[in-house]
Amino acid sequence: MNIKPIEIRNKTIKEVMMELEKRLRSENCFPEEYFDTLPSVDPKQKFPEYSWIACYPSTGYEGHYIFIEVANLNEIRKVALFGVTYQGFEFAAKAAMACAKYLGA
Repeated sequence: MNIKPIEIRNKTIKEVMMELEKRLRSENCFPEEYFDTLPSVDPKQKFPEYSWIACYPSTGYEGHYIFIEVANLNEIRKVALFGVTYQGFEFAAKAAMACAKYLGA
């Protein structure tokens, strides 16, 4: 099956997040607790241009996190989006893998 990544060019972080949410829900791997930007990130700004993207799960003090980080050659990594789940590490890993697939990692 050929998956078409989300087109991020000229889209806001919020627009990318909404499309990603729709796709994650279609695979039953949307983090039920939280999926948003960091409070310091304006969701109305354009999704950052990047040279690479990393989507990965992490253990945290509130369940498990799903991080989506972007980086380019001129900047350090930035967390673009993140989610929280209480469904365990395997669910977080499944969600992170789906994010990577849909964002073209």
